[in-house]
Amino acid sequence: LAGGWLAVSGGLPRTGRLVGGAIALGVAEVLLAVSNLFPVAILLMVVVGFGGITMAATANTMIQLNVPDTLRGRAMSVYTTVFAGSTPIGGLLFGYDTAVISGAVESIKINFVAPLGLPEGARLSLEGFTIAGALWGCLIGGALGGVLAHYLGRRGGLVVAGVLFFISSLGSAWPESWLGHLGSVLTPLINALLWFLNLFFEDAPYVHFGEPITNFIGHRLFGGMGIGLASMLAPMYIAEIAPRNDAHAPETRRTLGDPSTGGTQRH
Repeated sequence: LAGGWLAVSGGLPRTGRLVGGAIALGVAEVLLAVSNLFPVAILLMVVVGFGGITMAATANTMIQLNVPDTLRGRAMSVYTTVFAGSTPIGGLLFGYDTAVISGAVESIKINFVAPLGLPEGARLSLEGFTIAGALWGCLIGGALGGVLAHYLGRRGGLVVAGVLFFISSLGSAWPESWLGHLGSVLTPLINALLWFLNLFFEDAPYVHFGEPITNFIGHRLFGGMGIGLASMLAPMYIAEIAPRNDAHAPETRRTLGDPSTGGTQRH
């Protein structure tokens, strides 16, 4: 309610309000992910709702005010497809990843983490980070999606996502192979993420280039980046290729990205 009130108060919407809502949403979600205190989590959820509604309502209003009347319906259909369409696509891809990794948890613990001989707290932290590596990659992929779409186009960005999926699948299956060593390219990024997590949890050890655990985490990050890219770019590409000569084209593009219909039905 507070976010909606802020979005409609103070005259015309401003870019600063949009950016502020996005920053509040992103920072609160990151802190919520690492919080282990219930009262703090409740407070952060309030900030998440405030930032999300402020950003969404401000963006909606700014688009409608800056688009010509003749194109407003089409612009809003594209906006809705991009804004809501990532939900079913990202849910499908990440649900598949969750199902795959859940069956490999014990093998990861036995073959990658246990041989390091870590204390219990550090061992649990490294295990959790290894299993959740795709989440961090998804965050990075989503952040880079706009840049790739600008330089490579929507379809080119989706091709990059497909290549990342392919490399991640093979590298995660054979982290000791030459292809698996490509994951170690991300060693500085992995250690930077571990440093951030160590601010909140037991100290997880930093990893080294060429180690199987480093290769595996790197390929988990590659896979997550592919998910983030596909989740962002696929709805945009759908909106671009949907039929434009049909009188119901804006409605079609909106429904393609509607998570409540699974992206398959027409209203």
